[in-house]
Amino acid sequence: MKYLLFFLVAFNTIYSVNSKEFIDQDNMEPTIKKSELNFVGYVKDEKNINLGLCFAINENTVVTNASSLQTRILIPDTLFVNGQQIISKKEIGRKWVDSSKLTLTIEGTTYDIEKVIPHPDYNESNSYLPDIAMIITKKSISCNYPQRSSSSIVKNLFCDVIGSESSIFHRKVKVSETFNTKSYNYCNVLLDTNDLGSVLVKESENDVVIIGLMQKHQTDDKKAVYLDLFGLDEWLNSNAVSQITK
Repeated sequence: MKYLLFFLVAFNTIYSVNSKEFIDQDNMEPTIKKSELNFVGYVKDEKNINLGLCFAINENTVVTNASSLQTRILIPDTLFVNGQQIISKKEIGRKWVDSSKLTLTIEGTTYDIEKVIPHPDYNESNSYLPDIAMIITKKSISCNYPQRSSSSIVKNLFCDVIGSESSIFHRKVKVSETFNTKSYNYCNVLLDTNDLGSVLVKESENDVVIIGLMQKHQTDDKKAVYLDLFGLDEWLNSNAVSQITK
């Protein structure tokens, strides 16, 4: 089934490139539109405004950025730059958007949301924590979600490997240290309209399992490739299995 544009999330799609080459993210959209996309959906608020993109992991569960489901609380602030006073705004916190006012749209079909489950370690003030949340829909979604095998997110996660082993190029920035085993690879992914990142996957006997995320602003930091240490894979799998439509 052909899906709207996305590009998204591997959250996403598919752009083949040798690990020794640079990835031109700005020219990916045409390729993505031609691809068979497994994951694509738009989370919208009550004003029908897109908050972010998501991908499906089973028949009533999708994953998106937790931060896209929050609104920022701002207060006036004054800064001094080169002796000049500048009036700006300062973020003092965030609040979750009421899930009852959210909807999920996939290829023109709208799905009501039953609940939102943010990763327990998510904290907007700490960029090293997983910015991810699961959205449970009230009815089964119609899309090419992965067919499950036991408790792993496997099969039908089609994406081209863009880097593996000792290095990966990401938006012309080289991450010098990554997992040094051939069992780990990187797939390109767009998490939402503002956050470009990569998904770390593990291949096992032709199956693919998501085990970690790397976000754009972390590409120059070695810690970025180790987000799987926060138990993302275990959290996704355990919750997704329990949320499968009865």
